[in-house]
Amino acid sequence: MVDPDESVSYPPEFLNSLDLSGTPSYKIVLKVGVPVILIRNIDPPRLCNGTRLCITRMGTNVLQARILTGSFRGEEVLIPRIPIIPNDLPFNFRRLQFPVMVAFAMTINKSQGQTLQKGATDGHRLLCEAYSKHALSIKSCEYWFLRFKSGDFDTRDKERGGRPIKFEDAELEALLDEDSSQTQEELAETLGVTQQAISNRLKVMGRGQKQGNWVPYELKPGNIERRICTCELLLKRQNRKGFLHRIVTGDEKWIHYDNPKRKKSWVKPGHASTSTAKPNIHGKKLMLCIWWDQLGVIYYELLQPNETITGERYQQQLMRLSRALKIKRPLYAKRHGKVIYQHDNARPHVAKVVKETLEALQWDVLPHPLYSPDIAPSDYHMFRSMTHGLAEQHFTS
Repeated sequence: MVDPDESVSYPPEFLNSLDLSGTPSYKIVLKVGVPVILIRNIDPPRLCNGTRLCITRMGTNVLQARILTGSFRGEEVLIPRIPIIPNDLPFNFRRLQFPVMVAFAMTINKSQGQTLQKGATDGHRLLCEAYSKHALSIKSCEYWFLRFKSGDFDTRDKERGGRPIKFEDAELEALLDEDSSQTQEELAETLGVTQQAISNRLKVMGRGQKQGNWVPYELKPGNIERRICTCELLLKRQNRKGFLHRIVTGDEKWIHYDNPKRKKSWVKPGHASTSTAKPNIHGKKLMLCIWWDQLGVIYYELLQPNETITGERYQQQLMRLSRALKIKRPLYAKRHGKVIYQHDNARPHVAKVVKETLEALQWDVLPHPLYSPDIAPSDYHMFRSMTHGLAEQHFTS
């Protein structure tokens, strides 16, 4: 306040909230590259009221800018903070500010009610100088010039007639969180928009549609909770001291004699692609039992036809695995101590005789939650690579 006695009547909060004509706002947000318009005569004829500039550097008390229009176009100038005293109030107060306003589309009319005697082409050129490749197109400039010339200065999009098509991404996200398997038609019907609008927004949101995987069982809440707890425990152990590189793991897999592969084919519109029969699950096959670590395969067995794994057989295999470790990984015990062993909880793996053998071997057995093949290294790593390698392979013996 110019008069100290009036400071009590007009607190700073009230003065900062005033938005006065010809006076910059209390808070101006600027950055390098922003076009501004000067609202005071600082250094005529170079820096006059209405001169448009582009900010090139910013300081606490001075701005460096490049003139965009007029005979001094391209010159670098300095704009200091100056006292600005509004004269249309019943009291006097002063702000120490930069005498500029951000030159958005509405300021193209020029400040203090003056009109711009230029066309859309000149306006487009000025925008290109300020915004470069981010400027509006010439057609957009022509459209807005026609609207401004007709006296319509409302920059908001006009409401279209007919059924409303607006919806928020949050609504779409909520529907997908509720049921991610809904079709675009179902989402469009729920939100009251077109299927194309849903398709466009899903692309912008980065959502894609993928086929779900078949799982052996649907996990119950208790199984899900145990799965999360087990994974968190293993993750904390890894963060505390890395152990993943020390794991010895193994599992069983059926190896079919015939391994067909689905092929893509070029077909005419409306014609079906080539069909490929699945391998016969009751056809000729052998069970492979394999154990490996980060260095490679340690031990494996191929069971006889029609043989399967049992608790007693698995217990014998563990003993043979222990001997193979001493031969193929002789430094293992010296460097690491206990063997860190990982296997799933199939019935033969949790048989009493197997548990007793693991205790006798003093192996550190990692916990494994129920029905979780996707966190078993053999299932998601070795067996998947093996399936690709066996594709189109046919065996006779």
